[in-house]
Amino acid sequence: MCVGHVQLCVSFGCCVSFFCSVRFSGAFQQTQSSSDNLVTRHFWHYKSVQYPLSLEMDGHLRQPLHFRPDQSQAPEWMKETNGKIQAADGLVVVTPEYNCALPPALTATMDQFPPASYKHKPCGIVSYSVGSFAGVRAAALARPFLSELGMISVPQGCSISEVQGKFTEEGECSDERTDKRLAKLVNELVWYGSAIASKKEKDGLPE
Repeated sequence: MCVGHVQLCVSFGCCVSFFCSVRFSGAFQQTQSSSDNLVTRHFWHYKSVQYPLSLEMDGHLRQPLHFRPDQSQAPEWMKETNGKIQAADGLVVVTPEYNCALPPALTATMDQFPPASYKHKPCGIVSYSVGSFAGVRAAALARPFLSELGMISVPQGCSISEVQGKFTEEGECSDERTDKRLAKLVNELVWYGSAIASKKEKDGLPE
């Protein structure tokens, strides 16, 4: 599947001793807006996403990792990213809206990894737009998509309208209401991630 020049942003960090997170950002690299960068950069201010890592994939996504007969022959970025998804206790998906839907770049990239790598992980959803609708249709469609991958969407979401005026170039949120919603989302993600990680350590995952 050709998805053009896709940029996958993944961030890891420690919020508590057993919590880390992955952030997916769904925009094409050659048309990626500064707004997308500002929203994702904001999460770097939280301890749970303290260490950002960007991986660039040029050209074609030819075959998902779990469909390859010999996964050892998969591209290094794919194997590395899959390992980090598996190691994470929670994820944040940051998405714009594309033709009233999720961006193909986001779904095509996340589909490259097996559902087993995502399963039983909590996920926070952040949508945004440069207009007044805040990407809410993409956010609504993200929940069934993430559920199909086996993830659990936390109750608190965050949809940001007119995003270009709500963040500084350093990713600081200049809008108090948005900042509070993002902080609540992160707190919920940490709570769910910590609870699931604790239960997993005690009893393992359900079959």
